[in-house]
Order: sequence, then structure tokens, then C-alpha cells
Amino acid sequence: MTKLFLVLLLCLLASSAWGREPETLNFNRDIRPILSSKCFACHGPDSQDRDADYRLDTREGAFADLGGYAGIVPGEPDSSELVLRITSDDLDMRMPPPEHQNPLTTGEIDLLTDWIVDGAPYSGHWAFEAVGRPKPPVVDVATVGAIDLFIAARLKREGLAFSPEAAPETLVRRLHLDLMGLPPSTAELDAYLKDPKAEFEMTIDRLMESPQFAERLAMDWLDVARFADTNGYSIDDHRDMWAWRDWVIHAFQTHMPYDEFLRQQLAGDLMENATEGQKTATGFLRNSMNTHEGGTIAEEYRVAAIIDKVDTVSTTFMGLTMRCAQCHDHKYDPISQRDYYRFFAFFNTSTESGVGGTNGNTNPVLSVTPILQDKATFCASLESRIAALQHAKAYPQGPLGDAKQKWEKETLAQAAKAAFLALVASGDGRSFGTDANWMESSKAEVGWKRSGHVGGFTSALVVVPHGATPWGKVFARIGLARIARDQPALIAALRKPNQQRSTEEHNLVAVEFGKANSDMDKLLRSIDGEIGVLQTSLASGQTSVMVMNEGAADRKTPILRRGQYDQHGEIVEAGIPAVFGNLPESTRPNRLALADWLTDPIHPLTARVAVNRYWQLLFGTGLVKTSEDFGSQGEWPSHPELLDWLASEFVASGWDVRALLKTMLLSRTYRQVSDVSEELLKHDPYNRLYARAPRYRLSAEGIRDSALAIAGLLDREVGGPSVFPPQPLGLWKEVSHFGYPGFFSAQHYFPDRGERVYRRSLYTFWKRTSPPPFMTTFDAPNRETCVVRRSLTNTPLQALVMMNAPQFVEASRGLAEQMLSADASVHGQIRHGFRLATARHPSAQELAILNAAYQRQLDYFGASPKRTARYLVGSELGTDDEPSAAAICSVASLILNLDETITRQ
Repeated sequence: MTKLFLVLLLCLLASSAWGREPETLNFNRDIRPILSSKCFACHGPDSQDRDADYRLDTREGAFADLGGYAGIVPGEPDSSELVLRITSDDLDMRMPPPEHQNPLTTGEIDLLTDWIVDGAPYSGHWAFEAVGRPKPPVVDVATVGAIDLFIAARLKREGLAFSPEAAPETLVRRLHLDLMGLPPSTAELDAYLKDPKAEFEMTIDRLMESPQFAERLAMDWLDVARFADTNGYSIDDHRDMWAWRDWVIHAFQTHMPYDEFLRQQLAGDLMENATEGQKTATGFLRNSMNTHEGGTIAEEYRVAAIIDKVDTVSTTFMGLTMRCAQCHDHKYDPISQRDYYRFFAFFNTSTESGVGGTNGNTNPVLSVTPILQDKATFCASLESRIAALQHAKAYPQGPLGDAKQKWEKETLAQAAKAAFLALVASGDGRSFGTDANWMESSKAEVGWKRSGHVGGFTSALVVVPHGATPWGKVFARIGLARIARDQPALIAALRKPNQQRSTEEHNLVAVEFGKANSDMDKLLRSIDGEIGVLQTSLASGQTSVMVMNEGAADRKTPILRRGQYDQHGEIVEAGIPAVFGNLPESTRPNRLALADWLTDPIHPLTARVAVNRYWQLLFGTGLVKTSEDFGSQGEWPSHPELLDWLASEFVASGWDVRALLKTMLLSRTYRQVSDVSEELLKHDPYNRLYARAPRYRLSAEGIRDSALAIAGLLDREVGGPSVFPPQPLGLWKEVSHFGYPGFFSAQHYFPDRGERVYRRSLYTFWKRTSPPPFMTTFDAPNRETCVVRRSLTNTPLQALVMMNAPQFVEASRGLAEQMLSADASVHGQIRHGFRLATARHPSAQELAILNAAYQRQLDYFGASPKRTARYLVGSELGTDDEPSAAAICSVASLILNLDETITRQ
């Protein structure tokens, strides 16, 4: 038979090796992943591409009568066309079609056949079902709470058991890294080790009260919310959204319930008597990109900004890939294109344009007072940035700095050949005097220029030092003078060393150099423009933040054919996807109604998605590995009952994030060692069963912040504007826009100076087209779109950065200083440095290796004073023995580069 419906079977992706319980098939765990991966593209929700009008994504479709036969006949595989097709030797009949190059494995065919033999039990997608409250299983294993019961029951079925509890040093370091993103100090270590059993819970409580805990939670949220300090697209100039970032930190610091956290970010402006903070919260939605490039079609970019909001909200709070329904019905999940644009309509009522923002924010904008910094601290941060920009004027970096030095020398050389006369008007303004040398006007194209008018001629009294005529009159046409009136001041400034010039002199030199060098002219426009913006904030004591409004509430929302902004179809009203029902008829369908629906305790996705990400925070991977996708293409939960239990507990606690995390932290599951045996590695290589604690590399922010903290350099100031730590020269130039004659911000990178360069990575200025290079080297996203799960790579470039990046060189010197001040002996110094980095004392073997490394470096530097001086340039190591200082600094660098130092054990 060649009935078209039989295009049926693009069926089958094998179910997860971790989730399967061989004694009983589970449709959502074992069968749906196969159907979704290999069938739904042609026999799923997308009506436009559906073959033979046969569906496998619904119960009704799967068992439908197809005219005397059926695709699936429960209990009768021989009568099921599906089985006939997937086992056929006829390539014209075979499903999935061979040309799709996605054939079924023997195991997958057996699974589908066994499922039909068992009666083909069919259920809706697990994530769309109501959250249950499973009763924890009973197990005869020592456990701490419900989490352990669920984990232990699964381990027992797999023939595994919990690993032993980790050492106290490991646990306290784990807590600090997970909850603060920073390692413990030696004082914190010593306090904990006095009574680890008693201190464990108290340490959790103490860390959760610290501002660093709020910063740690905010760090992940910035990825989710695609926070950046620039607008994106080709020009990618500056925007001010750090006030929203401070709101996020403040929300976590003040223990805001998750449901309220969600509601304010989606609809804070629509709440009754909305406060400044609630309006600021809606900056979450305004983190979309925008542009003001010439020729931009405003409507195209306005629509693009709303598409981004739909993607962000659906991914962040529901774990759904709604973006797949922008152009057509979703191919795998029950989300139609109509559903998509009904959801789109919630965000289509703001006056946001998607374009504009030259050197700043676009409307709607709110002027706000910083929430985390007092006025004095805020103003000090602005003044510090202005000083850094002034320094960049005086000391341009790289080739431009070299060109400036050359220009200064050439200008002084020209001045030596032709001294300039500074004419000073007398009291009545009718004559001018000067004490300068005589200038041969026939060889110079310059003269003297004074403001004002003195008849048609000017007389000048000139002193001639060569014994010739002691005085005389010089007649000059002032109009032919070509030298600027500031030239004598310029020459005077150039004759001073850079460090002795005043701010005014530095500005004068920079301006004059800019007239001779177009690159310097562009740099000056950028600097002066940024200083102007900062001075405005300094005068007002406020900053601005982009927010949402309902100023275009009457705007109609059409379905956009093929997702094109100008291809309008049917007009739709705001609403939720049909698979979830409808909003109450009495509810006005706006963003506040959407927020209320998402935080309804019976919502099937919101709590599940949230607890999964918090599990991911502590265990490296969520119970649902695909934390960005809870749909049919997502992975089956490793422990579905545990996921539901945590979700129900979360809602019952009043959406209490701290309580949720503490429940996880107190479990035996969390406190295991991360050591893995060969047998366990073979049985569970990805640790989806949790028979051990996870072990993984720290995030980019965690690596940098830990290094600075270990070195004693970290600036722990909380909140405020973004900062500019050092980065390689020229990175921004490759993506910058210089064609416009005016001022474009964020086109040149000007590093900060002083303590601000050591602030936490959370506050680093984020340019979308060129994110902080250290961060991206260690897998940070560019923040153009919502990201809820970072990738984790291991590359040689990462090691090169750790050894050579300026801030890591500084960190190794800072650690060396602490080592030298802690103990007089090399052994003691090494032990101290090792403990600062790893929270434990080195073993005898480790100490021997580090001592040997020290001795090799001592011999190396002792053989060459020049080499030693070059290695220590810029350092302030407190010792007269330079070879020893250089050697201990090398060992400090080695310690910071240890795998254990940058790994959460």
C-alpha cells in the first residue's frame, strides 16, 4: 500500500539511557522522544507540512481510523501500519524515508513494537500536565530529606549507592563557590573547621544573607535576560541599563519571592500605584537590541524587538521554544502560529520603537536614583570614570600613542626653528609687547594674532639678542596669521614631561594632535561625548533606564505571514497558547494578566522550569538537562517525581528561592564526594543518577573573581555603573563604527584605573559585538539572545589566558605578596598560597612538587638579573631578594592555574 499517510514515520529517537526502567515502558520517557525526533516533522503539530493528514502528536490522531486501517492498533502490532512501515524491506514503503537519512535503530523498532504490544498507552506531554505532589519513596538508606529518598530509590534500582560525604574543606569551599561565586578566606575556613557538622547549616544561612549571594544569583539572570551595556547590531553603541541590573541584585538581596520577581519584570508598570522600582523591573523586557543605522525601517526593528521578548519570556519562564512558531506552526510542540501572535500581542502595546538610541536609551525611559549606592558613592564612581577618560586623552594606547609621541617631537622641533611671539596688549589696547626672539617672517607662514582691533596695523616691540638694532617696528597683516592663539601655550605644554602637565594642558595637546590625526580626532569625539553624558548624570545624581509602558494599547496585532514584519494577516487578540486553555473572561489581556497566569500555582511549567534551573545552579545540570526546552524535543527528566516534588514545595513555600536552595544544600545528595570510580564512570558517565557530587569548571566570572579574591585584590563594592577592566588593545576597533562625523559611544575601549578594575565580573561593561574577551574564552554568551544554559568547553586558549592575561599576572603577584607576608619559610609560603586557592593543605607529594618548581624558578631567575627585573616590572613584592620574589611569583601563578583552583569539586 502506498497511502500517503505513511510518510508517517519519521519516527524515532531512542529514549535516554538514564531514564529507562526496563521492566515498564513509559510513553513520555521511552516513546514520545522517538516520535518527536523522527515523526513530528511530518506528522506533528505543523499543519502546513503534515503528510497524509496523519498526526502522531495527539492521541486522537495516532489512533485515528484511516479508512479501514490504522497507524496504531493497540495490542496488535501486525495490524498496525506503523509497524509494517518501520520494518518494511521495500525502500518505497520504509519509514522514515531513506532520503531523510535518519533511520531507526533495531532498539527503537523493538521499543515501538513492544509499546503497541503492551496496548500503546498514550499520554499528553509530561511538562504540560499539572504538577503533582509525589509522595517520597521509602528506602532503607540513611537520608536527610525527601530529595535523598527520590535519589536513593533510583540508585537502588540501578544497583548503585550514595558516595561518602565530602571532606569538610571541600564542602565549605563548595558552599562558597555555589552561593557566592567566591572561595572562602582562611579565616572562614578556620571557623568552619572548628565544628563542621554544626557550621554547615549556619554557613548556608550566613552566605545567603551576604550581598555576594545576591550577586551570584544575579549573574545567571543576566544571561537569561540578555543584559548588555550596548544596543547591539552594527553600531552597537552605549545604553544605560545598569539600574535594572542593580534592581535584580536588590531583589535577590531582599528575598523577593520568585512569583513577585516574575510579575514585576513582566508588568511592574501596570501594577496599582507602581513604584519607581516596579517600573525599573520592566527593563527585563527592554534588554532587546535596537539600532539607529541609516536606512533602518523602524517597523522592522520594532517587530524584531517584540519577537525577542516572546522568545525570552517563553524560554525563561516556560522552557518553551515558541520562536519556532513565528513563521509557521511549531513542528514539535502544540503551539500554532496563531498562538504565537496572540502571545506577541501582550508586548505589542508599548511605544518602544526598536530604533534610535544614539548614544543612550530609547523611549520609554525613566530617570531613577541608584538603588544600591548612595549619592556620594555613585558620584565618586562617575568621577572615577571621567578621570579614566581624561587619562585616555593624555595617554592614548598602542599605535596612536606612538603617533602622538612622534607628533610632539616634530612640533617641538619646528618650534625650535621658529620661535613664536606672544604679543601682549598694553593697558589701552593700542600696542602690543613681546619678549620673544626675532622670527624671520620670510621663512615662516605664521605671525601673531590677538583678539580685538587696533586700527589697521599693529606695532610690536621686539628684543633682538644679537647686538643689532635694539628695537624697531614691525608691521604685519594680522589677517594672514595662520598660527592658533594657543600655540605658545601648546609649546609650553609640550616642553613639560607628560606627568607634569595639567588637565588643561593635556586637553590642549590632545586637541591639537587631533587636528593632525584623524584617529585621534575620532577618539576625542568619543571621549568628550562620554564625559558629557557622565557629567549630566553627575549633576543630577540620577541615571536612566529603559522601561515598558502601554502607550500604544490600541495597536492591532496581525499574524505575520512567514514572520515578515510587513506581511499582515488575520488580526488576533492577546492570549495564551490554546493548549493551556484561556485567560479568565473577566481579565483584561495585558502583560499583568500574563504575569498572573504564569504565577498561578496550577501552571504546569513555571515552577518546574524555575526549580530545574536552581538545581542546575548547584549540580551543574538540571534534572531536565535541556533547561531551555521542556517541549517534545527536550530531554526527559532524570528524576521526574523529584522535579514535581520540588516544584510543588517551591509553590507551597511562597516561591521562596532561599528555602528551595537550602533544601537542596542540606541533602546528602549535595554533600557527596565528587570522586568517581571506574565502575561508576562506566555506569553513569554524565552523573545523571547522582551517585556522586558533580565536578565542573567554574564559570568565566567565577574564575576571574576567584583569582582576584585569592590574590586579595577583589573590590567588593556592590552595584553601580559598569566598569572597564583591562583587555587587549584593538578588539573594539574591529567592530566599531566610525563613518558618522559626530559622536558614537562605545566605539573605543578606555580601561578604568585604580580599584575599579578589580570589581566583580558581574559589573564588567558588556558590548554585544565584542563581549569581554576573557568571558567569551570561558564560554560566556554574547547576550544578544536569552541563554539559560551555557556551554562548557576546554581549549588551549583558556590556559594561555590564565597564564598571560594582565589581570591574572596581577593576581599571581597579589597571591605572591600574601605568601611572602604569611611565613618566612618557602615551605610555609607555598602551603599558605595552596590553601588560599584550594581550601586545603597540600599533601607531602604536592608540596614536594611545588618546592621543586620554586627551586627551578629560583635558579632560572638567579642566573639573569635582567630577566628577573623584566619579570617583576610593575610589581611591589616586599623583598630585597628579587630572584626569590620572582620564583615565588611563578609558583603563585602555577597555583592559580591548578585544575583544582578553577574547579568546583
